[in-house]
Amino acid sequence: MQDRQARATYSGFLFTNNGIDIKSVARRVASDNIPTADNRWTGTNRGGYASERWDELGERILASLEDRTRLDLERQMLQLFTSELPLLPLLYTLDELPIGGGLTGPSPNTGVPMNSTISRSWNVHEWDIASRI
Repeated sequence: MQDRQARATYSGFLFTNNGIDIKSVARRVASDNIPTADNRWTGTNRGGYASERWDELGERILASLEDRTRLDLERQMLQLFTSELPLLPLLYTLDELPIGGGLTGPSPNTGVPMNSTISRSWNVHEWDIASRI
């Protein structure tokens, strides 16, 4: 969990908590936040989403002081977000992991990622649900 290169290059999905305000989302998927060897695998854009348009809108919205301008920029970012889907927002948190009922594969992981929460789905690719007849 503390190996930044392994985390940045691991194929799969990530559950994380993140604000839904425009500042958080704009920075999270900005091109300069893609983890690479050059930046020692730091950055929140682990999906590698890169869009010049997104970056330009993000910079402008973070610098804008006028409400009308910010609202227009936010609309443009939302249109881009919904058409290209750089993230898939889920509106719930995963707090419990069901173990019974035919679910096999989950194994404990005691590593603690940067945000100090235990990752409960690190081996989801190995899970299986046995059908009951």
